[in-house]
Amino acid sequence: MLILGIVLLCSFSVFADINHYYKIDLLYNQGNLSYQNLAVQPSPQQLQNPEGRYIAEVVSYDNKILNLTFFVIPLTVFYDRADPETGELNDGGVITLQRLQTDLYVPYYANAKEINIYDQELIKKLSIDVSSYAQATKEQKASPAFPEAETAPSAAKEETPELPIIEPKIKPKTKILLGVLIGIVMILTLVALLLILKRRIK
Repeated sequence: MLILGIVLLCSFSVFADINHYYKIDLLYNQGNLSYQNLAVQPSPQQLQNPEGRYIAEVVSYDNKILNLTFFVIPLTVFYDRADPETGELNDGGVITLQRLQTDLYVPYYANAKEINIYDQELIKKLSIDVSSYAQATKEQKASPAFPEAETAPSAAKEETPELPIIEPKIKPKTKILLGVLIGIVMILTLVALLLILKRRIK
């Protein structure tokens, strides 16, 4: 079943709009997660999603997993201290942050319903409704693609211009190869995650 699920997940990855991403302003506060702002934007030139053990899960309307994004919340900060007279480093240490705001990029899917975020222990910490960005039919794709950026209830709303759908300029064969490569990476990541979990259980 696990192998079948991975194969299905890889096939769904081919149909992602790789030209656009969900941009989530993620807020960490002493182990709790929330978000300040959500928008769909063109793919940034450099995705700042260092891989880690947090997981962002994109789920469709029929409750199928469309994508798993592994990321880290950089809470550890290393610092050095220098002697004011000589300028030489003579001390240092590590600071663990209790609060942090970071940007999370997740691939956009036209049939996505929600994004669930899990911590290192695979405990769900946050669920984000992305149904307002979904597109069910080709007729809808002809109209402006994405609504305004959504803001979490506790945050001020910011206006974001609507973006037209940009059809991926990728040939079918290239899509298949891309899907296979993504699938291989996901399989290796999931296997590593399972090995870590087994070691903890032992």
